[in-house]
Amino acid sequence: MRGDGRIYKPKGSSIWHTAVWIPYEHREWRQSTGTDNERKARAILRERLVSVQNRLVVPSSRFSYEKLRELIELDYQANRKKRQALKIRLLHLDPFFKGWKAIDINTETATRYTLQRQVEGASNASINRELSILGRMFTLAVQQGKVMTRPYFAKLKEPGARSGFFEAEEFRRLLPALPAYLQPVMLAAYITGWRVPSELLSRKWREHVDMRNGWLRLEPGETKSGQGRMFPLVPALRELAERQIESALAIERETGRKVPWLFHHQGRRIVSFYRSWHSACASAGVAGRIPHDFRRTAYRNLIRAGIPKQIAMTLIGHETESMAKRYSILDEGLCRSSPGGSTDSDSSRTVSLLEGKKWRRRSDSNRCIEVLQTSPLPLGYAALAKARRLEAALTIMPARMHQLKRNYRRCRGGFSPVSKCRDKPGRATSARAFCLEGRL
Repeated sequence: MRGDGRIYKPKGSSIWHTAVWIPYEHREWRQSTGTDNERKARAILRERLVSVQNRLVVPSSRFSYEKLRELIELDYQANRKKRQALKIRLLHLDPFFKGWKAIDINTETATRYTLQRQVEGASNASINRELSILGRMFTLAVQQGKVMTRPYFAKLKEPGARSGFFEAEEFRRLLPALPAYLQPVMLAAYITGWRVPSELLSRKWREHVDMRNGWLRLEPGETKSGQGRMFPLVPALRELAERQIESALAIERETGRKVPWLFHHQGRRIVSFYRSWHSACASAGVAGRIPHDFRRTAYRNLIRAGIPKQIAMTLIGHETESMAKRYSILDEGLCRSSPGGSTDSDSSRTVSLLEGKKWRRRSDSNRCIEVLQTSPLPLGYAALAKARRLEAALTIMPARMHQLKRNYRRCRGGFSPVSKCRDKPGRATSARAFCLEGRL
């Protein structure tokens, strides 16, 4: 009955069913109550009538998982997202949810899916990514008015961030074990820390390599964050780029076809390399490493060389401080700061700057400025401006602190003269307050 609901028993069944008219979908919603008790069936009918009136549930029995799948595929296509990862997730979602109605997919069914994937040996991270895709399907359906609510999908606890990186000796063993066409790619990844599949293998030497000004570029929209990025052509990277360009030009002269890629395999773009990568890692004694370890390695090497943290984050592509902390791995070379320990010059300089007394003495300020000026990595204009501001701050800070200490010694036991606090304009702060707050 339109505007109302009813209970009934289908022919040959002892179970009561409900039939509720949905005015905003212009159809009748029929569903079993799961009971043969008429009083319980009528109570369930009243609950479903309230749910339909308040639009608290998704009573659509026509909207299926296949239509949810179409929504997320259209979303990836419209936003120009990479569909390879989506296809991998759907390979596991499709067999389980194929033929399901959207109304039947809830927290319980997602938990059953999680248990099945765990039996299959999937990691918690993989299961969470698949549940995220399923949740995104419902989010799109809610936005388009196809369903009314998004079910809650409980996520599993994932292990901590990866901590692998390459020591120089390990990389020297790995490089000869790689195929000849992969050696330049991994050397560039070791230097720059850029992502191999999406950022290095997509470089075109005519468009992204500026040999005159000395830059390797990533254009806006080509990175994970969508922001462009540049890395200076240090001597090793410049030599590598020159060899790759000469190889591309030689192939163009021989075959008559253009080779646009900076890193290529006989003139063709490198697409898949993981089988060769794993074989090389096993033969070099570093099995289990992944190309993404080069990002941690490059960031650590830049910090070791004395490059300021903000500049290193810009070169590697870290947007936030928390992301940089995940990649800031302290290894044995950085931790050997004892007087008897043997460390190289870069490690010892970095350890001296990482101590708690960093920049509090004039000698530490001079060492930091010396590292900036003698760094083997050439800085760009924006980075150089940051370094100059840092140098100016380090030059002013010791004199300012010395003045505050002197004022405090003069007023010990009496009234303290007030001095203007430069970091908080318009506020007067005494030297004694500075000492009590631990600023001196």
